[in-house]
Amino acid sequence: KKILAISDLLGLTSYVEGFPNVILEAMASKVPCIASDVGEIKHIIKDNGLIINAGDINSIAKNIENFYFLSEDKRKQLKENAYKHIRNNFDINLQGKRLINIYYHLRNNCYIR
Repeated sequence: KKILAISDLLGLTSYVEGFPNVILEAMASKVPCIASDVGEIKHIIKDNGLIINAGDINSIAKNIENFYFLSEDKRKQLKENAYKHIRNNFDINLQGKRLINIYYHLRNNCYIR
């Protein structure tokens, strides 16, 4: 948490990911992300970070450079968008309600043969 608190940007350049919690943690700390287009990342990063091609070193370098040349207002907007996206879509209470709804649906629609 301390490192995220002083970070400007999180880079996740994995070749394989499922649903990386580190991106959620960064965005909850108002840290925008640059991440590879793998797994479910494209469902997390929208107008709140940058998606790059996995393994494309030039794309990684160029996007990091582009991020640091953004205006302070644009970087602030990315940070706020990241935080709002997490709060609106991945809040623990919201996720708990969704999980309970799944269990209710399964209980009411599954039959033992």
